[in-house]
Amino acid sequence: MVRVRSAHGTPRVENYSSDSGGILILAPVVSIALSADGNTAYLGGEFSGFGGYSRSYLGLFRLAAGNANLSNLVSSGGALVPAFASATTAYTQSVGYSTTSITVTPTFGDDYATATLSLNGGAATAIANGTTSAPLALNIGDNTVAVTVTGQDGTTTKTYTLTVTRAKGDTTTAVSSSLNPSVFEQSVTFTATVTPSATGTVQFFDGKKSLGTASLNGSSQASVSTGALTLGSHSITGVYAGDANFNGSPSPVLTQTVNTPASLSAAVTGKSGTYNGLRTWSVTVTNTGGSTASAAKLDSFWISLSGRCQPVATTSFPVSLGDIAAFGSKTGTVSIDFTGCVKLAKFNASVGYSANTGAVSGTTPMAGVGQ
Repeated sequence: MVRVRSAHGTPRVENYSSDSGGILILAPVVSIALSADGNTAYLGGEFSGFGGYSRSYLGLFRLAAGNANLSNLVSSGGALVPAFASATTAYTQSVGYSTTSITVTPTFGDDYATATLSLNGGAATAIANGTTSAPLALNIGDNTVAVTVTGQDGTTTKTYTLTVTRAKGDTTTAVSSSLNPSVFEQSVTFTATVTPSATGTVQFFDGKKSLGTASLNGSSQASVSTGALTLGSHSITGVYAGDANFNGSPSPVLTQTVNTPASLSAAVTGKSGTYNGLRTWSVTVTNTGGSTASAAKLDSFWISLSGRCQPVATTSFPVSLGDIAAFGSKTGTVSIDFTGCVKLAKFNASVGYSANTGAVSGTTPMAGVGQ
């Protein structure tokens, strides 16, 4: 017969019989499922012997379960794709570049199961039911997190995988010029700076024309130089190609202006003073080029005598005029002392001028500068 009894609140199955001589005959073991997942059972028995009925419980056991399921898997990186289900073992997840690590929390389907955790095929470490893992460092691209569950029976296993894809970082690229505006046939260096610091190459363009390609240095900068820019405006850009960790990026347009060189001329534009004393001439220097003439000056003076006196230049040279902008002009003065000279005395003179850039040196005559 089979009877289900409860001793001290614990269910058990009794299955026994005896032969005519009172010898105990044990029938096959009978089990009964008591837990919700169907993995727990209890066994028991009783017998009668010679001379009367006696009862003995042969044992109360919990059978080892073969449940290697997870009932949940949570990642700090966000929702799993697809949503978690115990029967589904492969999941994916995408995170941004700024997410450098994640944690996972597995929940076992059987409290008596065990599990290990590994990242990208590395060493497996034990993880307890319902606990959160240590941070798992993520590479750029795909990272595989594996949770392997072993059932209580020690042989049943199931591996759940989570493939976490970490995105590349975004970059910005900016281009600067060593000299803007520049002068025709003057060498100009363009430098691209990529942020954040990266590796790889930058290709430079003048409109659609390539100016060359250069590698980023340790400061995340790349440069090219050219002296072949034509007159006018140029749209300069740099395009960063990207690397294993960062996406590429184009720079905004830098407008590079190439002007004609500075070109100077000079003329006497005024005169003041007395015929037999100190007289002053105004000399105006004009820049007819498209570029600034830097540090322009009147730098010398010559005079020849036509008469019976000796005029003396009292001006100290050079006479600084400063920078003369494109198509601009500056005026300086030259003074001569004619003391002792007659009114009709005639003199020839000239003044030299120059600047530090362009075709900017020459002389202008001061013919007939007599009194």
